[in-house]
Amino acid sequence: MEKKSLSLRYNPLKRALKKLESSVKRSQDPRIVDEFNEIQDSKIQRFEYTLDGLWKYVGDYLVCQGVTVRQYNPKDIFRAAYISKIIGEHEFAVLLNAVDSRNRTSHDYGGDLSKIIAKEIDTYYVIISSIIERLDPDKI
Repeated sequence: MEKKSLSLRYNPLKRALKKLESSVKRSQDPRIVDEFNEIQDSKIQRFEYTLDGLWKYVGDYLVCQGVTVRQYNPKDIFRAAYISKIIGEHEFAVLLNAVDSRNRTSHDYGGDLSKIIAKEIDTYYVIISSIIERLDPDKI
């Protein structure tokens, strides 16, 4: 994969991250109580598509770096990124938890689990944001 193709995937990922950032900030605003469920749902959905975009982008980034990716799924991509020292041990652990959370959200429609995951997203956001900034194709 060439750098231009990597940039084409990176730009939508950055836009998704901005939308997630907006949801994270709104969910932390103590003045917003009445809209909490809608904000929580938005935050979870934005987390889902940002994480999906991230693992696909990291997979393409690995290929661009000459790393052979045997399986193309989130955990294997993040594992390959960790082994290749593209992400650190703490980031890897958080991303594995994020993938598990993302998978659980598809089976819980606004229940107690969604509330727990919505709170965890704040931590995931910090790690995801850091990785996205570091893997900017213009910095390769």
